[in-house]
Amino acid sequence: MIGTGGAVGDEEREQLAEEQARLVAALTGVADAPAGFDGDAVGLAARSLINKRCAAVGKTWPAMAEALGEQFKRLFEMYARLHAAPEKGAVEDGWRFAEHLLAARQLPDEGRVQLALHRVARGHVGMTTIRMGGRARLAIAFRLPWGRARWFEIPWPRGK
Repeated sequence: MIGTGGAVGDEEREQLAEEQARLVAALTGVADAPAGFDGDAVGLAARSLINKRCAAVGKTWPAMAEALGEQFKRLFEMYARLHAAPEKGAVEDGWRFAEHLLAARQLPDEGRVQLALHRVARGHVGMTTIRMGGRARLAIAFRLPWGRARWFEIPWPRGK
């Protein structure tokens, strides 16, 4: 039996690991609460954890969150139920969420610019097309020698 005080054998360790995995799956909204746990309490804890992640991503990715408006929380909740929180925290969580939205063609222009700046700040090349005032513009982001990322808009296509 687990927790009886003696040395823990391999079988007990495996059993504990399986129980912990079931609980984590329930807390991330992937599975139902394991046997012996209050399903309502686990569901409440799962919603609280997702809300905490959502708030943290909203603070670290403000342009994206603001541009999504009322949709931000709903879209993030759907994303969070399918993707575990990364070990590196809210900045990486927001990055992955932005990439997810970009792939689904749901990332608004302000979020695309913030994503481009984020990529550039980490050494990636950043370029995206955005719409401002109904006109398409090409936004180019690059890293300056002293380490700050900048982006500039260029009317696109040229001359219009």
